[in-house]
Parts: sequence; C-alpha cells; structure tokens
Amino acid sequence: MTTNKKRSWSIDQLAKSEFFHQKLHEWELIKVAEQIDEIKGENLNWEDLEISDKAWNKVIHRGIKPIIVFAHPDVLVNVSCSTGYYRMLAMVSQKSMNQVGISTVRYEKGQMPKFETAEVNYHRLEAGGFNLRLEVA
Repeated sequence: MTTNKKRSWSIDQLAKSEFFHQKLHEWELIKVAEQIDEIKGENLNWEDLEISDKAWNKVIHRGIKPIIVFAHPDVLVNVSCSTGYYRMLAMVSQKSMNQVGISTVRYEKGQMPKFETAEVNYHRLEAGGFNLRLEVA
C-alpha cells in the first residue's frame, strides 16, 4: 500500500471511529451495554443461534461474556435499544439493513421486537444469501 493510500485509509478509519463514537453517546449505547452485561447469559439457550465453535471459543477464552458479543433473542426482546447496540458492534449501517429489507430504526428508538419478527428477519437474511454463522476475527 502506498503512503497516500495508507494516509487516506487512516483518515477514513478515523472518520468512521468518530462517527461511531458520536453515536455511542447519542444513542446511550453504554447504558444498553451495561443492561446487557447484567443479564446472566449462562442461563440462556445458545444452541440454535448458528454461532460457530471457533467464534464462541475465541470470545470465552478472551474472558468476554458471550452475551456482550452475540445477540440473543431474549436480549433483543427484553432490553430496549439492544438491536442498535449489536448492529453498531458489528459496524453494519442502518442503510445496509434496509437494503436487505430489515429496518431496525424503530427497535433502535426503543420499540421492542417480537420473537416472531426476529424469526422472520432471520429467514429473510438467510434467503438473501447472508452467511448467518457468526465468526470473530
């Protein structure tokens, strides 16, 4: 990578970081993260969520609670604005979600999704060719 490309890439990454940092505070995502952290994830059923063993092991071996990283339906329907927390954590834009036919705006403003809605959206993503097996780099 040339020096100009590196500089351009660095500026782009700083701009993205600044945007996400601004939204972190604007959407009060730290409060959401604290609410999620209080949930006892070990009491939830994680079996059917398509999380790869590799991703799960990387998270737990680094001492990170899986519930902080992996969206669980119980969290999505019980913790207000958690949809936005997990979307931002994955660095996926609202525009990208809209492009696959899933608007998250109302859930990010506090409306709670129903289990049925989550299931329909899961299958919509799957039908659209998205790989739903979660991986951690």
